[in-house]
Amino acid sequence: LGVFILALVLWATSQFTKLDATTVAFLGISILLATGVLIWDDVKSEKGAWDTLVWMGTLMGFAGFLSKLGFIKWATVQVGGYIPEGSWVIAFVVAVLVNTYAHYVFASLTAHISAMFVAFSAIAISAGAPPMLTLLMIAFTSNLCMSLTHYAAGPSPVIYNTGYVSQNTWWKLGFFTSIINLIIFMGLGSVWMKLIGMW
Repeated sequence: LGVFILALVLWATSQFTKLDATTVAFLGISILLATGVLIWDDVKSEKGAWDTLVWMGTLMGFAGFLSKLGFIKWATVQVGGYIPEGSWVIAFVVAVLVNTYAHYVFASLTAHISAMFVAFSAIAISAGAPPMLTLLMIAFTSNLCMSLTHYAAGPSPVIYNTGYVSQNTWWKLGFFTSIINLIIFMGLGSVWMKLIGMW
């Protein structure tokens, strides 16, 4: 209980202490190990936690470096170069699809949205796509892609590690769900937004 309260206090006061969440977590584990509340075998036996750490840590680092090294900007320019001039429908569809399926290389919605939202919105809008339609559709799909993979968002590895769904099944169902979401949001949703005068 004491370690839990200490961790909460340190997380809540991180703007003053300058301790990030990882440091606080390792401090808590160290105290639990040093006091004998946990033994190392307890830590090793948490396979789900280690699996989550490896998937999320590696992929979040990967996504961060893609952004930092300029890959996302370069890829956006490449995608934009293949969109024909004056065809906003194609630009809109390509921007939404690439934004959605690019999430296969991201383990964080924040990293994905930070890296791609403005870039792909700009591509479609500069080709003549209605701004409100474009911004809303990219916003929707930036969140709907959470179900694509077992590492796509924070809750995904936790749910995956319960062991009820295999990785292959998750990826198949995630892709199938993404198609249904695109039909509903990009297909029917675009028509509905037109009917009610949003674009």
